[in-house]
Amino acid sequence: MKTNVLNIEATPESLNTALDEIEKYCNGNILKDNKKAHLQMRLLGEETICLIRDIAGKNTISFWIEGNGKKNAINLEMTADTGLDTKEELMKLSKSGKNISAKGILGKIKSVIEDCMYGFDEANNYLTTGMMYDATLSYGIVPLSGAFNQNVWSLNQYRSELEKDKETREEDWNEIERSIIANVADDVLIGALNCKIKVIIKKSF
Repeated sequence: MKTNVLNIEATPESLNTALDEIEKYCNGNILKDNKKAHLQMRLLGEETICLIRDIAGKNTISFWIEGNGKKNAINLEMTADTGLDTKEELMKLSKSGKNISAKGILGKIKSVIEDCMYGFDEANNYLTTGMMYDATLSYGIVPLSGAFNQNVWSLNQYRSELEKDKETREEDWNEIERSIIANVADDVLIGALNCKIKVIIKKSF
């Protein structure tokens, strides 16, 4: 089953449309009779809406869900805007002039997406420096995945690598333990496919 592909903007009306689509998806498969699973998908949907709200800006993001109730994937797709200033240029305009580390797991996911978007040159070639602006996000990089054409950031890989260093990265580890998306989703994958940035939030029951 695949839901309608919605073009979502950072407006309350548009975000509510995405939530309605999640409800339709849950009510159209085996999740309808599984209250716990239905709630977890709803929670992931709400986390996704928060993410869209933070990254959409003036742009639209394609949103849809695929699955059969047992295996489910919330998908986001957006075009890399090579007309934007580089991330370094935007940092110069910040009050501190520094790249402040992203806070919270959603904040880190947002930062990975932004790094992907700034990882293209004017010829739409993906640069190897993508996803490496924030040193904390060098954790979680995995080799080429079938849905992408470059290396991918994985929340599972991030968690696994962070766990090895949790004594020295206590604050980051605590963010994992407190995060809804980190505790409910099976994985979150972020990467590039041609000139598109893709986010896939996976959940199986």
